[in-house]
Amino acid sequence: MDIDHEKLVTVFLAKYAGVAALVKSILEEAHIQYYTKGVEELDIEVYVGIASGGMNPFMATVEFQVMPEDFEQAKVLLKDVSEEPPDEENN
Repeated sequence: MDIDHEKLVTVFLAKYAGVAALVKSILEEAHIQYYTKGVEELDIEVYVGIASGGMNPFMATVEFQVMPEDFEQAKVLLKDVSEEPPDEENN
């Protein structure tokens, strides 16, 4: 099934690579098709890989978009994902 880019709605903004990886994993596990904006020059796999490899994880905000019929399910699945950076003191 192809994604109709004109109908896409934003379901999540991920400011950190670790959060982007988590969101990607959750959507894929639920078989929800998504499109990412903010990493057009980089594939999301490359973005997450670069950031986890020690490069700057603050290089881009990733906007996750889904089709309108998947929005409510995606929102429920992502409701507990924090957009906050990791707590440095607890690492």
